[in-house]
Amino acid sequence: MKVSAKKTAATPKRKPKAKNSPIVRANPIASTLQTIHGYPDRLKIYQIPASKYWWVRATFGERRIKRSTKETEKTKAVKFAKQFYEDLLKNSLSVPIKSSRSFIRVAEELKEEHRQKAGTGERNKRFADDLRKQLDHRIIPFFKQYNLKDINYSTISKFVAEMRKNGCSPSTINRHLVSVRQILKHAIKLELLGALPIFPSVTAKDNPRPWFDEAEYKLLKSKAEEAIEKGHTWKGVKMTEEMRDFILFMVNTFLRPSDWYGLKRKHIQIQKQNGDESILIISPPTSKTINTPIVSMPAAVKVYQNIIERQDAEYGKDKPNKTLGKEAYVFLPQIESRNFAQSIYRNFFDHILTYGGLKTSYSGGSRTIYSLRHTAIAFRLLKGDNVDLLFLARNCRTSVSMIDRFYCRHLNALMAPEKIIGFRK
Repeated sequence: MKVSAKKTAATPKRKPKAKNSPIVRANPIASTLQTIHGYPDRLKIYQIPASKYWWVRATFGERRIKRSTKETEKTKAVKFAKQFYEDLLKNSLSVPIKSSRSFIRVAEELKEEHRQKAGTGERNKRFADDLRKQLDHRIIPFFKQYNLKDINYSTISKFVAEMRKNGCSPSTINRHLVSVRQILKHAIKLELLGALPIFPSVTAKDNPRPWFDEAEYKLLKSKAEEAIEKGHTWKGVKMTEEMRDFILFMVNTFLRPSDWYGLKRKHIQIQKQNGDESILIISPPTSKTINTPIVSMPAAVKVYQNIIERQDAEYGKDKPNKTLGKEAYVFLPQIESRNFAQSIYRNFFDHILTYGGLKTSYSGGSRTIYSLRHTAIAFRLLKGDNVDLLFLARNCRTSVSMIDRFYCRHLNALMAPEKIIGFRK
């Protein structure tokens, strides 16, 4: 019996890719493929046969992102690659955080978390703004070259040394170190870092701002009135009686300089106490610390009433009910830019201080608007009867420790001996 054999078609052999094919010409030249110092191995630069330029690629899991640097010089190509990688980490939501162990990526994640918490009221907006400024100005420019695993005591010490070289105060350096520590703690939460490195210690001395004693405060008010009469003007804005009232208001309300320029009439209520005296209940829209109402001294009520009556007479003529209304700013309501309003009063106050010879205190410190808050707290302790230090601290939205260290370091027993002797009548 004849058996017929089936003819099977032979499998055609693949032809080798031509050396000048598009795929081969786009492959990296092996001898040029290299990593960049201080950056993860996933970031590489290389050259290809099809281009005169250096190329960059970053690999995240199964995803590989390539770009031409448009640079023929290797040094410029490396600079482009670093920026490309940082932009990718900051802006690409497709790159999972677990795929990146760079400091900059974790810093951006923490910045976004603080921004979201500030938006929902869980965190004070000021903290989010301070972190953003620290990151953008000093922290990220220094640490962007490092992976998380490469940040140690030596690295952080170099950062401290650079800040000292740039003239930063010990307190400023410590605030930045707190932010660096927060970022590394965030990396631990994300399981990108095993433990915190040891941080260098920076000794910061307390630097309490100067205040005005009674004689200096009287002189300050007198010189303010003289400056108003002389018609001091800055950038087209003339100093008026409102500046004198501003000084009185600040000393009788305990406000921080960061509180006044966003303060509107709707944030202030006049509340009558037992008897005839009234006080102001002030709820600033933003605060450096906790956002709780502030109780003013009774003297602040008349000052506030004078301010709004004068403003309504000047700017409220064409308004309903002849008043600027609750949305009007308490100070300089005619100035829309509150940053500009802040600059105006800073200039006015500095002019009064210089004019009155009050810019520098006896101890050599330089006075600013913040000195009015220090004066307010000092006057309460010196002149008040049975002042509860805890409640005073709470009203000023600070702590007893901060009052002792920064606000009242200059006080001594000779200023109020009766508080030590305590004779009963």
